[in-house]
Amino acid sequence: MRDERERAAQRSAGDEYSVIRANLEPRRLLAELSHSHGVRPEKYGITVGHDGASRIRAGARRLNVSDFLTKELHLPWRDASEILSGSYQRQMSGAALPLARELPRAALWREYTIDRDVFRRARQDAMATQQSSEQSRRAQIKQTFNVARDAARNHLDLRPSGRRALASIARMTKADAEQTLRGQIQLEREGLKAKYGQRHGATFGEFLQARAQAGDTRALVELRRMRPTISEAPQPEENWIISAGEEHARPKRQASTGEDAEDPSGSGYDNQIIYRAPYLSYEVHRDGAVTYRHDGRSVVRDHGLAVRVLQTDRAAVEAALRLAHAKFGPALKLQGPVEMQREAAKVAAEAGLYVEFSDNSLNDIMQARRVELIGDRAAAVETRTQDRSRVRDIPVASQPVAPDRAPGPIQDPDPVPDGDLRPPSPFAPSL
Repeated sequence: MRDERERAAQRSAGDEYSVIRANLEPRRLLAELSHSHGVRPEKYGITVGHDGASRIRAGARRLNVSDFLTKELHLPWRDASEILSGSYQRQMSGAALPLARELPRAALWREYTIDRDVFRRARQDAMATQQSSEQSRRAQIKQTFNVARDAARNHLDLRPSGRRALASIARMTKADAEQTLRGQIQLEREGLKAKYGQRHGATFGEFLQARAQAGDTRALVELRRMRPTISEAPQPEENWIISAGEEHARPKRQASTGEDAEDPSGSGYDNQIIYRAPYLSYEVHRDGAVTYRHDGRSVVRDHGLAVRVLQTDRAAVEAALRLAHAKFGPALKLQGPVEMQREAAKVAAEAGLYVEFSDNSLNDIMQARRVELIGDRAAAVETRTQDRSRVRDIPVASQPVAPDRAPGPIQDPDPVPDGDLRPPSPFAPSL
């Protein structure tokens, strides 16, 4: 049933896709699918059909490019047509054939397929339950109407006009019930659509994006590995921080392609991190870029092998420096307006970051600012020390003594008369 619908959709597409099927290079399609769908091009051979067009050998089948997408990868024609159009457009524009990528990490792919299958079963069950419920309620309305109509017809105590009136009331009741049911069904279907979305569920890229947003750095690595194209070059007015280390400076390793052939561990770049700070929130984008926000403002964007500073205030610059330091280590290179680079060097000193810039003049600015801060702190400590010393040197004021007489002896508060030195009797009457 589904294959028939797919064939009908392909026939309705017209001659445009006939041209694409005849001329699109299968190797290009396989290479691009290795980025977006985890296809391994080495698994498939390329042959030539009787009509002279190229075919992709999948087991015992020889498939054209559109059949490969719909029959081998089981993609709906809606998605397959977009892939074919985009690939053919890049071929006609002379775009270079992208390098094939290896299959994304098996664990993530397995988790994705499990989630996808669970989602599809849950969606199918929900839709089947909804359809059964709709049919049951419609049948109940119809049965209620039939009972009321038959009762009206069999009400022999009434005249024919009375029986017709009862039947008319039954039809009106049925129409009202059906209208109410249609409204309920519409709301229920919209709720199911909002909950389950499209029939095929999330794509592998969307799955990786959601996992990366939850903090899974494995998914972030794979999401960036799937980027098949090179991003635009930075503009002169933009502020960027990249690694100044030797490994990241090699031209073979481009930030936008996600090439990891030089990663000996095979686990992805060691600098693909989710930076966490109490004052920062983050959002993972479809291309693997991560935007960090402070107080609702986008301040820093991590593009993988480069960090872009989106704001120029001190908090944004410090956040970018800390992120770059966590990703690349202490050796950093700044790109952008000179004034911003100098300000970043001062911020690094003020934030206590021990980094080394590729531009020695920035290191001099950072060191000079550190010296200033040390001098300011020393002066503040000296000022506090002098203040405490002055407080200690102030003499303590003593009780003044009258000059005309010496201090007398200490008097007993209750003197006893000279004539009677005996202790007073406890039984003596009090005054």
